[in-house]
Amino acid sequence: MMPYPLYDIKPGFHVGGFEVVELCEDDRGGMSQVVKAVPRKGWQEDVALKISRTGPKQEFFFNAIHKEVELLQILKHPGVVRLVPVSQGKNPYKERAMEIIGNPWFFGMEFLGGGSLEMHLNKVGSLTLKEATAVCSQDSAALV
Repeated sequence: MMPYPLYDIKPGFHVGGFEVVELCEDDRGGMSQVVKAVPRKGWQEDVALKISRTGPKQEFFFNAIHKEVELLQILKHPGVVRLVPVSQGKNPYKERAMEIIGNPWFFGMEFLGGGSLEMHLNKVGSLTLKEATAVCSQDSAALV
């Protein structure tokens, strides 16, 4: 069990200008919760909303969200997820979820189906040397 419970978010719940359509079961990180959502207007594609946790360590969680947004604004590569504007404010890439107790910060990213590498590894076990090399090559190319 996570030290900080997941928010009581279900399909149909609104976060900012988005409506949640699905909980991303494979992404129950200790610092945030990720949901698949659709914008109520504007952006026409599905998005992934990453919502920070609240609780005793919420400043730590909030700072982590801010740092992640800063890094994603710098990294521009086909192998790095793109940010999606979620606000009309000073920084359009992050906003407070006023609909959730504690008003956690959230940001939006393009939705990439298929799950995480961790989820894949849980299904198939370890990667072959060729697969691991390909993953490392793609990751390092995105950071150059």
